[in-house]
Amino acid sequence: MGSICSGGRYEELVGMFLDEKMPGVGISIGLTRLISRLIKASILSTFAATPAQVMVVNMQNDLMPVYLNVSQKLRQAKINVITNFEQRPLGKQFQLAEKQGIPFCVIIGSEEAAAQKASLKDLRTREQVEVALEDLAEEIKRRLA
Repeated sequence: MGSICSGGRYEELVGMFLDEKMPGVGISIGLTRLISRLIKASILSTFAATPAQVMVVNMQNDLMPVYLNVSQKLRQAKINVITNFEQRPLGKQFQLAEKQGIPFCVIIGSEEAAAQKASLKDLRTREQVEVALEDLAEEIKRRLA
């Protein structure tokens, strides 16, 4: 594991940068090593990468006003949301959401926008359902409970 707490003299360290000999001492408490051991022993736990519960994916840049409107309505319903501003392949956006621990993605393409609907994908179960935009917040809350 290495040392948790250590120290020593570093006579030449400062001198390397100042062209003069200076005395020096230093210590290290090994915080990174200590924290990693506490996590492995389940004494500490890590936080999720983000508090977001939903990612609104970007299928088409021209639909950004729709995505922002949906995101705002979800926030008003006390749901934590990330809106993806970068249009990338859908699989990449799902991977990003999973990496950040986000359980749901909202998918809206041009057909869904015209029909005032969205697809809601649960990244934990891989289930995907179609939901009316007006019912989206309640459906997410129901699935989060």
